[in-house]
Amino acid sequence: MKSITGLLIFFAIACFQPLKAQAPFQKFTITGHFNGLSSGIIEMLSENGDSVWQQSNITEGRFTMVGCIETARQMLFRCRPGNWNFKAFVEPGESTLQIDSTGAKHYGKKGATDSWVLIWEVDQCCTPMATDYKRFASETQQPSLAAQIQLAYSRMKLAADNSEQKNLADQIDSLRQLLYFRQAAWIDRFIETQPASASGPFLLLQLYQQTDTPDWDFFYQRLSRLTGPALQSFYYNRLQEKLQTLANQNQNTMAPDFSLRQSDGKKFILNSLKGRY
Repeated sequence: MKSITGLLIFFAIACFQPLKAQAPFQKFTITGHFNGLSSGIIEMLSENGDSVWQQSNITEGRFTMVGCIETARQMLFRCRPGNWNFKAFVEPGESTLQIDSTGAKHYGKKGATDSWVLIWEVDQCCTPMATDYKRFASETQQPSLAAQIQLAYSRMKLAADNSEQKNLADQIDSLRQLLYFRQAAWIDRFIETQPASASGPFLLLQLYQQTDTPDWDFFYQRLSRLTGPALQSFYYNRLQEKLQTLANQNQNTMAPDFSLRQSDGKKFILNSLKGRY
């Protein structure tokens, strides 16, 4: 196990290595206090969760993690023992985390090797993206509406008849629409006043991912208003990829040309069908 000192030395060197990326790596420091786990290991995971990017010791409920990052990201963290999981922002500068395991949701059978726990109560201060997201959640009443939606889902599973199920389904749809419109309006105001902030594309991507049938024009218009550092963000590139995929699925969109080898060995080119059905 590497000591914190060892991690500091390693990442101090790594920050100054030659980079091919568009934006330079910058140092971050995260200090945290964990309510519910006094000792163990905390790991920062890759986006798909299959590899560990960084790790640090938890001692008396506290930990420090130091490293470098190219662009601000919301990352998944895992704490052991117990397989506790939570998300937090990793961005240049110093930030603090207050992590409370009270009310955490357990998945799988307790004690099983594949069981895990998701922690919702994570208070992060005071880097830009963490601050913006805290305002966004509070001013759109996201936690309250999300809790109402979850409660309605739980009641719908236990509903005795179809009529009750339909009423609860309608209630869920109404709450989701209300949350969506509040979030969309908040993001519009934010992009209008802070078009260069990396929080803009992050919030847009969050909105996109919770939309059953995202509208290409809606998201493209807002993405096109971003400027400066926002264009270098991880989430700007990710949303661009999703919008390109969405555009390719639109009716009357020109299919990209391609060629392949047929069973008789002859080459087939899609463009050869142009003008024919």
